[in-house]
Amino acid sequence: MNNYVGSVQKLSGRAIKRIERVAETPSTILRDALLASTRKVNFGAYVDEWPDPIAQDILHSRDFSALVNRIHEIGVVTLEPLGGGASSVALKAGEDKVLRLGMGDLAIRPDIPEVLQTLASGTVGYLRYELTERADTESVSDADALRMREVLRTKGFDWGEMGVDNIGRIHGRVVVFDPGGITPIASRSSDVKPSVSRESNAEILTRLRWDAFQIGESLAYTGEAKCKTQ
Repeated sequence: MNNYVGSVQKLSGRAIKRIERVAETPSTILRDALLASTRKVNFGAYVDEWPDPIAQDILHSRDFSALVNRIHEIGVVTLEPLGGGASSVALKAGEDKVLRLGMGDLAIRPDIPEVLQTLASGTVGYLRYELTERADTESVSDADALRMREVLRTKGFDWGEMGVDNIGRIHGRVVVFDPGGITPIASRSSDVKPSVSRESNAEILTRLRWDAFQIGESLAYTGEAKCKTQ
């Protein structure tokens, strides 16, 4: 029996980079970032992280491939999980940009200095995308959010989703980067129905808890569930 094993040739740096470029296609870059996106869910005193439901919806959308192509066209080559809003998932694009993805129509961004404007945006089928500068969210406070609400009111806008998690600082000034809750005051009416394409935080939380409940029931049925005490 011949047990001879030939010598293994070490790949050159150029060959390794070529393999990495093949592995990291635009499709895998977006898919990996969405798969890694999670949200924290509270179950009483117990806190756990679950796959982001919006990211999962985008991954399973029939428009996913077309979205991949569009994102590549606007120059996005690296993506990392960053967070999520009431109706979108946010991904870090490069070092200084943010890509927000969601389902349904784009939110209207008032053309005022207080609202962060997009570098690129649009819809691909039922999916939407927005590329913006990355705002500094560490240097803002609740007081900044309150001041922003008052400034928006003086300009004729109501900020229904006021919160420090929707603002950041760009070049030293505070801006709203998620305009989903900003509406003209004059247009507010009890007979105006909200867009069915946007979910509230409560709806997203309900979906996460229901998914967690189903997983727990499945594990309990197979005898693999672990008891958790609060």
